[in-house]
Amino acid sequence: MANLLEREHAIAGLEAARARARDGAGSTVLVLGEAGIGKTALLDDFVRRHRGIVLWGGCEALTTPRPLGPLYDFADAAGSRLRAVLGGSDRGAMFASVLDEAASGEWPGVIVIDDVHWADDATFDFIRFAGRRIHRRRALLLLSSRYDEPSWRKVRAMLADLPAAHVLRIELTPLSLEAVSRWSNQAEADARRLHAVTNGNPFFVAELLRHRASQALPASVQDAVLGKVFRLPGSAREFIELVAIFPRHVELAFLERLRPTCGSDLDSCISAGLLLRNGPTVRFRHELARTAIECDLPEALAVSLHEEVLAALEQEDPDSTLVAQLAHHAGRARNLAAVLRWCPLAARQAAARGANREAASHARAALAHGEQLTATGRAELLRCLAAACFELSELDEAARAYREAAAIFERQGDQAARAACLAELAMPLVRALRNAEADSSCREALAVAAECGNQAVQARAFAIASYLHMLNRDHEQAVAAGRQALALARMDDDVLQAQAYKTVGSATIFSDYDAGCLLIERSMEIARALDDGGVALVDAYLMIGTASGELHRFENAERWIDEGLACARTHDLDRLANYLEAWRAICHVYRGEWDQAGPLALRVLAREPHGSTSRVMALVALGRLRTRRGDPGASDALDEALELAQRSGTLQRLAPVRAARAEAAWLVGDDVRAAAEAASVHTLAVAKGHTWFSGELAYWAWRAGRAEVSSSGMTPFDLQVVGDWRQAAAVWQTMGCPYEHARSLSEGDAPARRRALRMLDAMGAHPLAQRLRRQMRTEGVPAVPRGPLATTRAHPAGLTRREVEVLALLAQQLTTPEIASRLSRSHRTVDHHVESLCAKLGVRGRAEAVRAARRLQLTPPLNR
Repeated sequence: MANLLEREHAIAGLEAARARARDGAGSTVLVLGEAGIGKTALLDDFVRRHRGIVLWGGCEALTTPRPLGPLYDFADAAGSRLRAVLGGSDRGAMFASVLDEAASGEWPGVIVIDDVHWADDATFDFIRFAGRRIHRRRALLLLSSRYDEPSWRKVRAMLADLPAAHVLRIELTPLSLEAVSRWSNQAEADARRLHAVTNGNPFFVAELLRHRASQALPASVQDAVLGKVFRLPGSAREFIELVAIFPRHVELAFLERLRPTCGSDLDSCISAGLLLRNGPTVRFRHELARTAIECDLPEALAVSLHEEVLAALEQEDPDSTLVAQLAHHAGRARNLAAVLRWCPLAARQAAARGANREAASHARAALAHGEQLTATGRAELLRCLAAACFELSELDEAARAYREAAAIFERQGDQAARAACLAELAMPLVRALRNAEADSSCREALAVAAECGNQAVQARAFAIASYLHMLNRDHEQAVAAGRQALALARMDDDVLQAQAYKTVGSATIFSDYDAGCLLIERSMEIARALDDGGVALVDAYLMIGTASGELHRFENAERWIDEGLACARTHDLDRLANYLEAWRAICHVYRGEWDQAGPLALRVLAREPHGSTSRVMALVALGRLRTRRGDPGASDALDEALELAQRSGTLQRLAPVRAARAEAAWLVGDDVRAAAEAASVHTLAVAKGHTWFSGELAYWAWRAGRAEVSSSGMTPFDLQVVGDWRQAAAVWQTMGCPYEHARSLSEGDAPARRRALRMLDAMGAHPLAQRLRRQMRTEGVPAVPRGPLATTRAHPAGLTRREVEVLALLAQQLTTPEIASRLSRSHRTVDHHVESLCAKLGVRGRAEAVRAARRLQLTPPLNR
């Protein structure tokens, strides 16, 4: 086939994946490329040659995507087996049924989701679910996506959540001049001119070749498509304009109800290469053609067509599967009554299915005409929007929606609903690091709930108050509020009891570790029996794991965090997983596992682009790592961390940031700034009774010459302050913290300092090693070990020789296969080098790495 020219590598990759799936090792394959590059054609060709079960679904360019649209496509193909589970509320069972169906045949099954860049959140959840399990199945998950769409960021974030070892990316590139020449010679076209106009895009080439009789090449593909449309018979032109308003596909039976004599028009459109008939449905041969026609429709005609479709759908006694389409056509038809009828229903449906982005979009569409809604209807829709935005980390909008809903309920005299909104408002506020506002909202919620006497709302408000006190490290208040929540909660309210035990335990753990752990484990017991998708259980793991880390009990912290991450991934709870991973990166830093810490912190930052608690802790991990290795970008990470931590005003965020900044200042010899950083939050740490925070801050003040700063005397930091470096080193060694162990030895006698140098050099901790060498030479200590002479140490960013070579080739815009060929290395090895150099440069991708390297003048010409 002409449009599969130069696709041998892609076909080989798919065939290799199929062979592995035959042996029970399935994988996810993402076919990437610009619009028109031939992604669907490649998958069509592969599927046609496949013997096993094929479940093919696609995502639509609806104003708001249809939740789980591809799964309903699967059900149409598989029949009643899948259709029976799609209406249920258990999404885990629904997703598992699709995997089971695909893997049920003699040959490996294939699940195809086309145009995943248009996927709704619930479909992304299915992809995460399937992608994390497919490697244990005789099945393949094939995805296609554009990378030139704004929604490509969502696809990238989803890919980061899949196990990299079981994901194959196939990027389709434009055709070469040779390939276009081979293709176009069949049609006697001017290959060179054709290649120049199309840049080798197969769809553009095909469209222009179909217009070969034209004297001049069209200026764009839209002209090519519309030229074909204009050559259709009049009724066929009207028919294709109707089909163009349906994203992706439409049932032929539905079209026949709208246009009873459309058979010949459909044939004309198929003959023209514009439409395809796939069983009971009709779709465009290429989405670009549909888009070109839809965009060219006169506004009045487009509104009229959407109104016609809307009326026909409403006459069908629409079921739940049509709600998203009805909302889409209602909006495009500018039919206010229909928007108000269907968008709230679509919002609730999307929220129930976990498609939060779609729930928010539908809610916004209806709220744009909020004056037409009842007051109660508007308030409930605002609560729906707020909850969806909270899950999407759109925290400011979530807070605004909760506030507006609370104000409406107040005017309506519904004080219980108002109190509930005020209590829930605290959650997006505290995640956005606006702790003082969260505290105020929760206090108001408690007052309103007490006045109206609604015990259920009171219990929820006390539970949230307990959580906020715990975050502020006000442990006595947290325990008191948590106990009040338990006293008010119904005996059968397991959700609230799990939350209260968890929060009381998290507050207790700082004064009585074992007792606090027992309370959180009690919360876990209750949470395991809840039907909440694992939320309460993962949150309990998060609390016990991160609190253990804050108390420097890293062995326990790693165990709880890893168990929590496993549970979060099982249930696809990515928001909670992000915070767990940020803390896992901090543990890696303390445990000396630096090669793991950097990439993990960067992944969290990529998923949390806005100010949030997860982002603060990931920045702390990254800033501290870069400081200790002498990598560039440490101050940038710690400056942003401070800005975010100051918003919260809490010890939990400020102390780790200030301690990291004090360490960074001391390492470069700025004792004045180091002392100021430590002193800025030391008093608060002492007031809160946080021995680890106050101990480290006192230590940095001491190193900076501020001996008058008091310490708690209960941590190895305090041993170092009083000069007992030997005992401190032993404690740090027992705790498994090699950098802190070496730093303690660096404060000892000459043999201890020589040992510290060897340890620091082995870790790549160049700033502290260099400072120690200067100090020893100044003091006249004999036999000071020389530092490493490798290029890794000499390179200003700590890059190895091979990483420098890879970076130079990236600067030449070479791809992974080209770099692998040039350096005689495997694709995977090159990818590892790229990941490592990105971590050291503190960037998130290849383009950023090249820009950073040029800015720092780190890319010499490659001589090979």
